[in-house]
Amino acid sequence: MKRREFLNIGVQHINFSQQESLKTTDSEEGAKSGIAMIDTGSCSAWTGGDCRMCYIKCPLLDKAIVIEDFKPVVIGENCNGCGICENICSMINGKAFIKVFLKDLWESQGEDF
Repeated sequence: MKRREFLNIGVQHINFSQQESLKTTDSEEGAKSGIAMIDTGSCSAWTGGDCRMCYIKCPLLDKAIVIEDFKPVVIGENCNGCGICENICSMINGKAFIKVFLKDLWESQGEDF
């Protein structure tokens, strides 16, 4: 397999995963099982840095994650729990400062953990 073919398979997988994460079911809750929460004590945007990649990469841009005062904020009722934000944060920082938790935990903890 040529390198280009191999890389194309990876891109197709990512695109498929993103599309699947946005699908909902006929149930009242849809496909949502998790909601993202930001560790505001560690997130670089919340501690004076410049990163907003979770916001930029969110497939529900300006719906699930918004920017307030130059900081990403999760809008829980709009987040579908796809985990793209967590993955990009981990890739950039070596550790995820935004994580997807079960909906019940998010509701008991609030928007930030």
